[in-house]
Amino acid sequence: DDVTPDAAGLAASTKPRLRYFGVSLRVRLLVALVDLAAMGLVVAAAVTHTLLASFLLQRFDEQQASASTFVYSTLFQRLPGGGRSFDGGASRPSSRLLPTGSYAIVVDASGKVVEGLSYDASTNIWSPEVAASAPQLPKDVLSHAKPFTVTDKHGTRYRVLVDHDPRDAFTVRATGASATYVFAMPQRDVDQTLGRLTFVEA
Repeated sequence: DDVTPDAAGLAASTKPRLRYFGVSLRVRLLVALVDLAAMGLVVAAAVTHTLLASFLLQRFDEQQASASTFVYSTLFQRLPGGGRSFDGGASRPSSRLLPTGSYAIVVDASGKVVEGLSYDASTNIWSPEVAASAPQLPKDVLSHAKPFTVTDKHGTRYRVLVDHDPRDAFTVRATGASATYVFAMPQRDVDQTLGRLTFVEA
């Protein structure tokens, strides 16, 4: 069987194309696998970040709830006939070391801040001189039954705990009005840990 020149030329020109398309397909598969691996790493990083954030906040909330009890007993004076009152306007030592920038805030029934005390770990003193970096509480602060996060004017994030326990009810000595105790702690350690994780993942 003789092969005509045209048929021979066609066969010769087809072989390189087949080889070309074969290599191209392998490259495409390799690129697809690399893309899938990259997507898997991104998803894994996001899941890790979310789980760690949840764990750190849960642990932070537990520590804050424990610290809040000490702060309450320090700042709110027990009355002879029972109950407690808040007598602001004076610095006083803390019964427990806390992060600098922690705040004890007195809020009236409308959610308005009546007074606040800021804490300085270097002196272990609560002071009525509330810094400009005080956390910005929402107007509906009293509606929060669980800890929540707010920021100050400089972007520092705070975890806020509203004390709704009726056993912790108190009055403001200057006015005799009932109020609610709100405790805020800066969550710098949590944010720094998550920031380092994000840097490593990047």
